[in-house]
Amino acid sequence: MSLSAMLPGGRGSGYHKENGFGVALDDLGVGFSSLSLLIALRPDYVKLDRSLIQDVDTDAGKALIARKLLEVARELGLSAVAEGIERPEEWDWVRQHGAYFVQGYLFVRPDRSPPLRAV
Repeated sequence: MSLSAMLPGGRGSGYHKENGFGVALDDLGVGFSSLSLLIALRPDYVKLDRSLIQDVDTDAGKALIARKLLEVARELGLSAVAEGIERPEEWDWVRQHGAYFVQGYLFVRPDRSPPLRAV
């Protein structure tokens, strides 16, 4: 879905929520995922980008920014997803700071072809 469809004037995230869809704001902390989108989209989930999470347990600057973004998510009632968890220390850090949903090679590596199901 395009960003313009989610913003005021488009069908917006309200339409999708009313029809049972959850909305996630991806790559928070980098790129086009700005804090203003948290207000405009009212997502259910925010996904902290892997570039912010990588070495968050040893990099004080990343830790400060990630901690503040997780605080904002919590105060807005949003669920946080930490992307790119590759080491147990990163997983421990994000759990201790409120990201209870995670993605990363520590848990599973992508498969070249998804399993097929009989229909």
